[in-house]
Amino acid sequence: MPKRSKENDSRRMLKHLSAILEKSGVIIFEYHVKTDTLIRYNKELEVDAEIPEYCDYLRDKTRIYPDDRWKAIEFYSGRIKGPIDIREVDDDGCISRKRLETVSISEEEDAGESDILFGMVIDVTGEWHQEERLEHELVQMKAAGTPCSCCTGYPEYDKVTGLPSFNRFREEIDNVLTDGKGEGYLLVYTDLENFKYFNRKYGYAAGDQLLREFTGYIIDTLKKCNTAHFTRVVADQFLLFFEEKWNDTSIDAINRINSGFIERQQRKYPEAKLRLRTGVYKVEGDCAGASFAIDAANYARHQIQDNSPVTVCVYDKTMADRQNMENEIATGIDKAIRNREFKVYLQPRFSLTTGKIVGAESLVRWQKEDGTLLPPDSFIPVYEKNGRIIDLDFYMFEETVKLLAKWKKQGLPQRLISINASALHAQNSDTIHRYTAILEKYGVDPALTELELTETATVSDYDHVKQLFAKLRTVGFRTALDDFGAGYSVLNTVIDIPVNTVKVDRAFINNCEITRKGIYFLREIINLLKGLGYHIVCEGVETPEQASILRNTMCDEVQGYWFSPPVPVDEFEKMLQEGR
Repeated sequence: MPKRSKENDSRRMLKHLSAILEKSGVIIFEYHVKTDTLIRYNKELEVDAEIPEYCDYLRDKTRIYPDDRWKAIEFYSGRIKGPIDIREVDDDGCISRKRLETVSISEEEDAGESDILFGMVIDVTGEWHQEERLEHELVQMKAAGTPCSCCTGYPEYDKVTGLPSFNRFREEIDNVLTDGKGEGYLLVYTDLENFKYFNRKYGYAAGDQLLREFTGYIIDTLKKCNTAHFTRVVADQFLLFFEEKWNDTSIDAINRINSGFIERQQRKYPEAKLRLRTGVYKVEGDCAGASFAIDAANYARHQIQDNSPVTVCVYDKTMADRQNMENEIATGIDKAIRNREFKVYLQPRFSLTTGKIVGAESLVRWQKEDGTLLPPDSFIPVYEKNGRIIDLDFYMFEETVKLLAKWKKQGLPQRLISINASALHAQNSDTIHRYTAILEKYGVDPALTELELTETATVSDYDHVKQLFAKLRTVGFRTALDDFGAGYSVLNTVIDIPVNTVKVDRAFINNCEITRKGIYFLREIINLLKGLGYHIVCEGVETPEQASILRNTMCDEVQGYWFSPPVPVDEFEKMLQEGR
């Protein structure tokens, strides 16, 4: 092995030490007894602060809790070797606990007295909360005459916050619900939006401290509540179960609690853009158990959109019905595919020059066993969320290819059919093989199919989608960018994206009837896209005025209810036979 210099070894060791300090949140200090000076180091082991006359500072200006100040002075003077625990109070009155510990002592050789203290400060607030919880539990169990849970293998505690573990929390809630005493309780599921960004920007130690401060804040808020159960589920997600009479002001009260914490943190981290999102489940007499209650509160939390002004959502009957339907949809896809309940509907695309049908978009409808016809927006989002959209996409592609093969055999005119695809395909290595295998199975020319992804999906995974489009075109598929302008409207996405067709979203078309600027803007967008070499389809054309405006542009095709809604396959075949 090559010899490493001592300088490189030192640099490498400093790098590792820096990472350890950032991860642990430990603060390193050096106290000079003779000059009464404290030097504090940052995570890079550089001087962060130098405070002269430190004992006077401890007495008068520090945030250390008054009762603990003399203890701290004794520690820094070397009269107490440590470790010692002290309390600190921040600007908002929140108390945290810190542990001071001496790592090494430099002594004068002639006097044998402490000269320089090297040590560290560790945040032990989580341990403090754990101790208080244990003490409270022991008092309760002693009063009830029941054995202490810590003697029976419980409790387990969260190392970051000191709260009871999620498993322990769930068992406690189940006990309440099993005894039929849960009615009148609330289960609250809260998380911090942008917490991952916070960790990246400020470091994991700061993130852990944020979680501890939220824990302390909620505990302080609920001091008068004797029946509260509190836990951290994972990462920045918390569950709170407590008895509370629900009324018209309850949502406002939860909002005030959330806002109070965020306002405190914004003063410390003005660029963090933190926000609490809270789902609430009001426990009813027929609640099936802790898992049901937690799932309901979590479902309500997920209804809060990113960056929405709404931060609290309450689980109600409408939400319960929607969740039950989503569960049925999520579990029903395999049966629906076996029974061919997903039906192809075709919306014709018309040439603005000839007025004839030049193609169609293949759209899915779910015709259930009882004849109910479900629109795509009732089940597509569910399958996009759980990943089963991949299976539905391939099913719809195969059903559409079967139609093209049938029309060829029957001598019907061959028309280009566009089929929707999820961006999830871009991350699967076998996507191209599966698509081409279906075409080969039915002997259909890939040039008769056009796979389209939405602009939003393309931008969200641009590099992978771009590669997918390129590979599809290599094997003969046409490709399309759908809903252009509906979401990001990032023009540079279309400069080199390998697609044949750009489908302009209806938002541009609707603006045409509002102002002359809307007409001008639409024309310029179409001219720009045509100049880049794309085939242009304008979607959502619903009035004769919109159709008239588009005839005076360079748009190639139109699609919309003014020309034809999506129709069943037999109706579309009839349109082809009539020469439309």
